[in-house]
Amino acid sequence: MKKPILLLDLDGVLVKDKALNPFSDSASFLEALRSSQIPFRVVSNNSTRPPEKIVEALKQKGIALNKEEFLSPLSLLENYLKKNL
Repeated sequence: MKKPILLLDLDGVLVKDKALNPFSDSASFLEALRSSQIPFRVVSNNSTRPPEKIVEALKQKGIALNKEEFLSPLSLLENYLKKNL
């Protein structure tokens, strides 16, 4: 049986505004999940910026995410189209 994955909304949970300014405990929370081996994905419905740009902006603000830990419409679109067209 696959282990469940915790989904965390980016906006309002890890960051407080459109400029991606993180809440003070966001980075330590993600690190606690990693150290406890709790699988998670950060999700966003933002389709105005490429996922790579969001991940990089978060990294510059102290929230380190792997590309695979971030899901957005644009990050899922390519696989969806390959499977369904």
